[in-house]
Amino acid sequence: MGRAALSIVLIGCVGDATEPNEKNFAAALNASLEKEGAFCVPLQFPVALNSGDLVVNSDRRKQMQALESVGLVHATEYELEERSVFGGTRFAKLPRYDLTPAGAEYRGQGSRSAGEAVSGLCYGKPQLHRIVSWEGPRQVDASMVALVRYTYSIETLAPWANDAAVQRAFRPLRERVRGAGTVEKLVPLRLTNNGWAAAGSLF
Repeated sequence: MGRAALSIVLIGCVGDATEPNEKNFAAALNASLEKEGAFCVPLQFPVALNSGDLVVNSDRRKQMQALESVGLVHATEYELEERSVFGGTRFAKLPRYDLTPAGAEYRGQGSRSAGEAVSGLCYGKPQLHRIVSWEGPRQVDASMVALVRYTYSIETLAPWANDAAVQRAFRPLRERVRGAGTVEKLVPLRLTNNGWAAAGSLF
């Protein structure tokens, strides 16, 4: 092969999206994170509590109280007809929570669950922090698969997501916020005709 032909072949290999390298793996992870969207607390408003929520101090009640303490929701009173333990029915006065104007600014859709978008209060967008390492690629069934270990950061993290009461009330939020930049996650990347792609959800 002549020098000119060899140069053409080498140039053609530069930037090949199918190569198993940090640049291509990062591109695949960034594309998947962009598709999955923001981190959100899954809630549909208004949230109406019942007497059981008040008696047992339920998780829903703790969540609403935490969000109220940071100014994202406010409570109004409503009446609910309930069956009494002594027979008959009674009307209970209970709290119903809706978003404040400040809370409405965080309403959105984010990271998907079982293929469906999650609606709620969004508190930041995950970004690739760095590629830590990878294994493979190896042949798995009919595809080449690499196992990539990475860390993430959270872009434009909402201030209320750092609040201690909010983190106590919403465990997934706490784990994601505290894990940013430190927790290493492992994801399989599958080789396609267009390069590498995440085989499943990252979160």
